Amino acid sequence: MAPGSIDEATCWHALGMISVKKGLLPEGAKSFLRSLEALEAQIRVLGGSQETKAGFRTRYLIYYKDYIDVLLKLKRSEEAFQALERSRGQSFLAMLAERDLVFAADIAPEIEKARKKLEWEYDKVQGQIAGFNPQKDNEKIEKLLARLRSLREEQTSLSGEIRKASPKLAALQYPQPLDVSSARAILDPGTVMLSYSIGGDQNYLFVVAADGFQVFPLSVTERELKDEVDRFQRLIQQGRAITNTGDNLVVQGRKLFETLVQPASRWVETCERVLIVPDGPLLTLPFSALTRKAVVRGGASQKRGKDWQYFVEWKPLHTVISATVYAELKRERASAPASPSDKILLAFGDPKYPSAEAAASENPENAVVRSLVKRGFDLIPLPGTRAEVKAIADLYGGREEVYVGEASTEERAKSLGRGFRYIHFACHGLLDERMPLNSSLALTIPSDLKAGQDNGFLQAWEVFEQMRLSADLVTLSACRTGLGTELGGEGLVGLTRAFQYAGARSVLASLWEVADLTTAEFMKAFYSRLNAGLSKDEALRMAQLELIRNPLTLKDENGRAVKMDASHPFFWASFELVGDWK
Repeated sequence: MAPGSIDEATCWHALGMISVKKGLLPEGAKSFLRSLEALEAQIRVLGGSQETKAGFRTRYLIYYKDYIDVLLKLKRSEEAFQALERSRGQSFLAMLAERDLVFAADIAPEIEKARKKLEWEYDKVQGQIAGFNPQKDNEKIEKLLARLRSLREEQTSLSGEIRKASPKLAALQYPQPLDVSSARAILDPGTVMLSYSIGGDQNYLFVVAADGFQVFPLSVTERELKDEVDRFQRLIQQGRAITNTGDNLVVQGRKLFETLVQPASRWVETCERVLIVPDGPLLTLPFSALTRKAVVRGGASQKRGKDWQYFVEWKPLHTVISATVYAELKRERASAPASPSDKILLAFGDPKYPSAEAAASENPENAVVRSLVKRGFDLIPLPGTRAEVKAIADLYGGREEVYVGEASTEERAKSLGRGFRYIHFACHGLLDERMPLNSSLALTIPSDLKAGQDNGFLQAWEVFEQMRLSADLVTLSACRTGLGTELGGEGLVGLTRAFQYAGARSVLASLWEVADLTTAEFMKAFYSRLNAGLSKDEALRMAQLELIRNPLTLKDENGRAVKMDASHPFFWASFELVGDWK
């Protein structure tokens, strides 16, 4: 009566659950598959923004999990892997396929004018929200948030008009979820993929390698795993010095390692690098800081009596949204080395922020700043980031462009072209949990904001819709830039994914707030190894090992050199490489 509807999807899922409870697993699998076909038919015709589609898919993610579970009970593990891929990032894959059309199509003047008007109104509504007290004016704020969502729908519709202007759209082939043989084929020699399926009481680890495939049930429920990850993150945030193998952080790290990685130890033992496809609570887990029992003799990183090591001391790591997205990113690898005249690095740092007095005043020109102050966020200056970008730039001998202070603007960032291999942002990163694509990088804030002028906050949706890059790496050396609202199989909707969509083959982002002085040293170590020819994952690993093994030399307020122990994971484990390792 309602083919391809959400009602049909719900009914087939319910019938599948009945079959499973009766022990009729093959019939249950068939019903679950029909449920997913109806669900995806609904998603294909669903209007609205990417946030709307991602949220819709997340509400029904359990349908995929139930299908995976019954396939594994039937020992149809390869079908289960493809179902897992099917659950991940489908709307993002479609966006990747359509990406060039938005920029290649000729934009009619009236459409461009409408787009500018929508952007201005969007910023205006955000400013109105900033004027209200979240405790007293919740009803008014909710109405304005609804208006923001409506404006996002209009922006999405406008982008659709631009795409339709391209004759290439009709012939477009969208990426299909990879099966096991295809996933094995896209892995570089020496790479092992650890892909996790987390949801409910039964969770799984899928191991994919060039020479094999295996599935392991995990001995932990989703709830238990979330609690364990939260505990580990809290211990890292405390930043206490590690004195022995009984330290709580070491013990907790080993517990998570034994749960999540140990089952695949024979695969990891012989590989050169590990590709992690996280899920659920693992999306924010710093895998590099997990600990394993390992007696290493004669190594510079081993303290006397130490019989453990961090995961990153063992193997270089990188992550990705899904195997299918990984295949798309690899397809964009640079086919030829840059010529000697090409620019390599573009860096932004030490943006100019309003003074505390201006930010706290009742009527600052930029209402978004006022909102941040009311919520307790302080756009404190980041002078260490100026030294950070200068130290990195010095590595490239005239093949770089650096913008600091007042020159570090949103307008300049949006005008980026395809001419840089590495793009580096050293600034504050802000998250919006209510509307994830409002998450932003805080560049120089205009002191006298005028109508039609960018407000200094480079938001994720602006990166999606207005920026086009061709970069091997975008580094977000900012506060918590890797985080966004968790949307199940859709992964993290935030700045990381926005820059990948814009054309970054990899993004290096931070999972929590980091100190600008220690980060400056970390980034210098990372880029120096990148400049020496190491791969991105190995350059990241070596920079992390440098902090683990050796004290940093920093300058105090009087300019004197002082030693600092930055071996604790708080200082180095926040940085995660998302995308292509090479």
